[in-house]
Amino acid sequence: MAALVEGSQYGLSSQGNYSKNKTLIFVKLTDSALRSIEEYLKYKGGCTQKPSIQFEGNQGVITVPRPSQGGQQQRFGFGVSTLEKDAPQGSFECVQQMGQRALESLGCLLHKMQIHASEDSYEKTRVKMAVVEQESKKNCTKVIKVTSPYVGRKVKVKRPQLSVPPRQSSSSPPRITFGKPTGQNHNSVSTNESRSGIVRRSYRERVIHLLALRPYKKPELLARLMKEGIKEQDRKGLSAVLSQVAVLKDNSYCLARHAWNQVCDDWPYYTPEEQELVKRMRPHNLTPPSENGHHSPPDY
Repeated sequence: MAALVEGSQYGLSSQGNYSKNKTLIFVKLTDSALRSIEEYLKYKGGCTQKPSIQFEGNQGVITVPRPSQGGQQQRFGFGVSTLEKDAPQGSFECVQQMGQRALESLGCLLHKMQIHASEDSYEKTRVKMAVVEQESKKNCTKVIKVTSPYVGRKVKVKRPQLSVPPRQSSSSPPRITFGKPTGQNHNSVSTNESRSGIVRRSYRERVIHLLALRPYKKPELLARLMKEGIKEQDRKGLSAVLSQVAVLKDNSYCLARHAWNQVCDDWPYYTPEEQELVKRMRPHNLTPPSENGHHSPPDY
């Protein structure tokens, strides 16, 4: 498949009459459907059968031969829906590469084809969710049973001695100095306060500031959010937030360029190293006011 070369310049032209007698459809493939198509393109020279697509109203079936499986065919069902022109995905345009340095816009994509998930896709999703669930279990609070041998045992605690200065000749009362809390207890309190504070932040803010550090795959991003603490109603809203502030690239979500305007260098939940990283990256990824509508991936 053709790919644009990074750092190269391309000319873009428009073919205004192309979409009058043709329908442009935005196709969203599953991983298994993409693998079947790539396999056919790789071995199609030794296969007499051809792929086919059949529409039945707003539904249909794609059939792809599998040369490596002795000519067996794999079928993928799909559904077609209409995209609103003002919706986020309704603003996509179909661009065709005409030469090494020439691109041509064919028109807006106003229809979407969604390939139905196969059993293979469901199995991979189950594996990913199992990994996320294991990560969340590591951060659960452990409850000690009453029958534990450590419960009810008496422990003698020595009180800290009071530091009393020598008695002075003056009539002023003696000053009493108490010991300061240890650094370990102080750090524990600070960690609990930080975790409770970040949960009160908006879900969108937290996703933006995590993606500003590096690209994340959706399962590991969800695991990171759950580790820091997450509200139950926010768990199902991650896809909606990502569609607004991120761009999918190589199966990982990168912070969209327009969302860098909402990144704070002094985000209180960054480590000092993370703050320095964001300060270096932010100027290169800020979007001028006239380009806020573009959802291009940032430069990491």
